[in-house]
Amino acid sequence: MRIDRLLLRDLGPFDRLDLPLPAGRRDDRADVHLLVGPNGTGKTTILQALAQVFASRSVGLEGRCWSEDSLVVVGHHDGECTAWKPTHRGSAVDVPELGVTLSRTAEASFGSLQGGVLHLAHLDGEVFLARSPRFTDEHGILFAYGAQRRIPPNRPPGVAKLVDNPLAEAPLLEKPDSEGLFVQWLLNLEAQQALAVRHGDEARAAALSETSARLAGALSQVVGAPVTFEVRADLLGVDVVVGGRKVPHGQLPAGLSALLAWVGDLLMRLDRLPWKDDAPVSARSFVLLLDEVEAHLHPAWQRRVLPMVETLFPKAQIIAATHSPFVMHSASDAWIHRFELVEGRAIYAGCEQGPLGKSYVAVLRDLLGLETEFSPEVETRFAALRELRARVVAGDAEMADFEAAARDLAELGEEIEQIVALELRQLRRQRATRAVGA
Repeated sequence: MRIDRLLLRDLGPFDRLDLPLPAGRRDDRADVHLLVGPNGTGKTTILQALAQVFASRSVGLEGRCWSEDSLVVVGHHDGECTAWKPTHRGSAVDVPELGVTLSRTAEASFGSLQGGVLHLAHLDGEVFLARSPRFTDEHGILFAYGAQRRIPPNRPPGVAKLVDNPLAEAPLLEKPDSEGLFVQWLLNLEAQQALAVRHGDEARAAALSETSARLAGALSQVVGAPVTFEVRADLLGVDVVVGGRKVPHGQLPAGLSALLAWVGDLLMRLDRLPWKDDAPVSARSFVLLLDEVEAHLHPAWQRRVLPMVETLFPKAQIIAATHSPFVMHSASDAWIHRFELVEGRAIYAGCEQGPLGKSYVAVLRDLLGLETEFSPEVETRFAALRELRARVVAGDAEMADFEAAARDLAELGEEIEQIVALELRQLRRQRATRAVGA
């Protein structure tokens, strides 16, 4: 499944939004869409709106609606569309942008989606598995992860069968009811692998090892050091081994915990979802929403997280909100969607392909609108120096005053000293030229 278009009406900071989501250029990489813009431009609103259409319960979007006409419409690649409206009034909704009229149902989400399956998310785990669903790329599978991601410190109760529905909370940005299931799943996985080896079942041991190795490899790619997992001897937890250093899962640093929380949870859910022909993760198509993909990550890790997810899930469509120039700069096959604030309302400013070949400074300037490379205090002092220079040129200030101010500013650092020296040379040359002319 792939989403081609998102329409919003009277929602959050948007009066109207028509957001195209074109396909990527590379078949071996995920389709990536990065939402960028100042705070308050609706990036999280967009993710929440997409999540709401696919969720079986409220994600809190009602609080962002500000009229009876508030509406979310998702257009799919096969021409189908799905919508959400906070009230059940009326029997039909016109969507002139798509040239369709959608019939209302008793549910908040309505419209049509061939093979939609997330209505199964509310079922009890045993009932869900009893349905024996076999998912395909045409099914509407969406996973979402908010900015507040972490691995909880609580210990699992030992090896225990997971009986929850793997689709439960899948499209919710926050997952309070399943926050700790990943550690339980990983503990089960490692224990099952050890038992398979003990019983001489090499094929099963290899399959289980591949699953945990996929997760470890993804983390290693971002961290820049080998990552492995070890089950504790008491079977009450999992240690994460990073570069040879063993850390209990409840004591992980914030960056690694945040990364493991969504990558691990996603791989757990995919591993537990029965897929047609037992297709590997790399062959599965789904939509992934990430809010602040860079949350808690060091800049070096921010540079690696997007390439990791692009290659780990090459058939996925990823829609992520970010403020990080390092994430934007690393996009090898991404669309950058820019948003601006105009008189307090969010405006879609268009999209462009990822900035490969641009410097970080260019990304800061062109995509994030940051014109300065220095701190606000230094920029204020530069502005004062340039104002003083103009007064010297006009004859309203002394050259000695400019030189003294320049010396004070140059003491802040070598790079600033070079810029100040250039300003001094230019002013002296300008004054010398004027003196000769006189």
